[in-house]
Order: sequence, then structure tokens, then C-alpha cells
Amino acid sequence: TACRFIIAAVTIDTRLSLPWQLLLSVGQLWADFNGPGGVRHPAFSIFLQGVVLGLTLLGSHTLETCVRSNIRAQFHCSDAESLMFSFRRMLRGICDGEVLLDSNLRIHSVSDCLKHLLMTSTNLHGKSFQQLLHPADLQKFRQFMETSAASTAQNDSMPPCLRVSLLGAANTRIPVDLYH
Repeated sequence: TACRFIIAAVTIDTRLSLPWQLLLSVGQLWADFNGPGGVRHPAFSIFLQGVVLGLTLLGSHTLETCVRSNIRAQFHCSDAESLMFSFRRMLRGICDGEVLLDSNLRIHSVSDCLKHLLMTSTNLHGKSFQQLLHPADLQKFRQFMETSAASTAQNDSMPPCLRVSLLGAANTRIPVDLYH
């Protein structure tokens, strides 16, 4: 029985494993019925082989499903990372800088261009982006984020833009255009 589970785990393909598992069940039943002592409980022997076959196929199918979904998730993740990397690279070519924010509007990745614009050498990773805004633009920024997040983006339209000022070194105002 252990060999059957090992075969199911190694092949990982239930459709490939099914005929071999059936063949092993039939072979085991043949050996049981043709043994020197015969089978004392033939119904139990058939039931037992059915249970082993069912559990082996269920285990094989579960393992196959888990492995396939894991591989699929890894491909989707790598595709998303590649798309994000390409998009950020394109933005660097046409903009002075780009910043990736998380869902709490905190700076998600280290952005040298933002440090350069703000004329600072401090690490901005994890810092709230709203802390970098000039106080006069804070409410305008919040409204912009609420309206752009609430509206559904159309594929053929320009992304919404907002002009605000960031606070640089020595509280200097640095005008920037934000796209969301």
C-alpha cells in the first residue's frame, strides 16, 4: 500500500496514475484469491482494495491540484512583478520620479528619485506619503485619492492627475504632478 502512495506522489498526474493503480488493485485481488490459503472474506478484500484505490487516487488528485495551483500562482506572481517592473521602468523614462505606495499610502519601495527631489538622504520606506505633502495640499490630496479610487478606470482614458507641493529640505515647496 505504501508503494502505491509513493507511485501516486511521484507521478503527480492522476490520469497517468489511475490505470496503474487499477492494475495494482486487480493484481492484489488476483494474488489474494489465488493464494495457497484462499480468501476467507472476499467481500472485505474487495472493499479494502476499493478503499486503498480511492484513497490513493484522492491523495494523487489532491497533490496534483496543490502543485498545479502553486505553479499557477508563481507564474501569476512573476507576471505581475514583471509587469510592475516594466511599468516603473517606463515611468522613470518619462517622469522625474515614481513612487509605489501601499494600500495605506505608505511608501512601499525605496525611491532614490523621491529622495533626490526632496533633497534628503533619509530612508523613506514605510513613511506615510501624506507626511511629505505641504499642509495646504493635504485635503486636496485626500479628496483626489477618494475620487480616483471610487471611480472605475477606463482603458482609453488618461489617469487622473493632481498638482501638489511636497515639502523638501528646509521646508521648501516642490511642485509635483501626481497620477493615480
